[in-house]
Amino acid sequence: REICLVLASEMLSLAGRGDQAVCRKLAEAALDSGAARQEFRDMIMAQGGDPRVVDEPERLPVAPETRPYVARKDGVLHRIVSDRLGMASMVLGAGRRTKDDVIDPASGIVLMKKPGDAVKAGEPIAMLHGARDARFDEAARLLDEAVAISAAPVAPEPLILATVR
Repeated sequence: REICLVLASEMLSLAGRGDQAVCRKLAEAALDSGAARQEFRDMIMAQGGDPRVVDEPERLPVAPETRPYVARKDGVLHRIVSDRLGMASMVLGAGRRTKDDVIDPASGIVLMKKPGDAVKAGEPIAMLHGARDARFDEAARLLDEAVAISAAPVAPEPLILATVR
């Protein structure tokens, strides 16, 4: 929610709707009133999708196979490197290596833990979703590069590192 509010208020400000404080209030009102949800439905419909998925996520496609990605050791989930996470999702079918690749809307990764959470070896950190022929082993290797588990609690990284204007 916070990232969405910051991004929305920045965009509203750039569009001349007011200063950051005013635009933050506009963004919060759009979320709280349901206007943003309706806009999301409209965007889905405009792209040929079924807008009912916003309120009925069970209508979304389901991957034929899922596999857990588990913690390799006990500790605290320190960070998940987003580009490696994205690559792992892509190899499962949720993205394209080339412009001709077909995206499988049922594929992807659902994170079950977030940085700062305690984890035990063998405990699921994420669930991998893909087709039967998806490259689960390759995705897991990429996640091994993405996931950092530390022995002791670490100070959380800020949600937003910087704003470039």
